[in-house]
Amino acid sequence: MPVRIERNPGAARSGVRSLTLEVSTDDGATWQPLPVKRRGATWTAQVTNPGSPGAVSLRGTAVDRAGNKVVQTVIRAYGIG
Repeated sequence: MPVRIERNPGAARSGVRSLTLEVSTDDGATWQPLPVKRRGATWTAQVTNPGSPGAVSLRGTAVDRAGNKVVQTVIRAYGIG
């Protein structure tokens, strides 16, 4: 499942300096980093779903050029049936 992050239209143009993404299949007890690729203002990562039923949680950390940082965690972002 691809994850794609873009700058919102009209957002400040300071830009994202770094972005890390992590995935968890145990409701956030443990996290594994995802490789992130940047092309211009778009960042993408590929999530490999687990082979068994359950839920996938995602956590992203973005830092802009001014040093501001935001961390967003979504526990049980989507389920695997």
